[in-house]
Amino acid sequence: MNDAEAAMLETGENSQKKDDSCPRRLRVFTLSLALTVPISMIVMGSLYIDRYSKSTYPPPHPPPHPPPHPPSPSPSHDPPLSPPPPPPPLLAL
Repeated sequence: MNDAEAAMLETGENSQKKDDSCPRRLRVFTLSLALTVPISMIVMGSLYIDRYSKSTYPPPHPPPHPPPHPPSPSPSHDPPLSPPPPPPPLLAL
């Protein structure tokens, strides 16, 4: 029986080593899926909100009209600009 138990233990250890690789891949896959899906849902939801919230709902209040501005002086009434200063003389070397 010792030989049979030893053979069962060996096959059990070997089968565990084989099975460990598959759940590891499955864990990596589920972890990547668990991180990808919520992030993509948040991004798509924010894009959806940005796109449709502005076009479907009217603004709560109409935009206020700006107060009337006093008439601006015409360009002919502006004081004349002084001519630019002459460039400095070039020094000969």
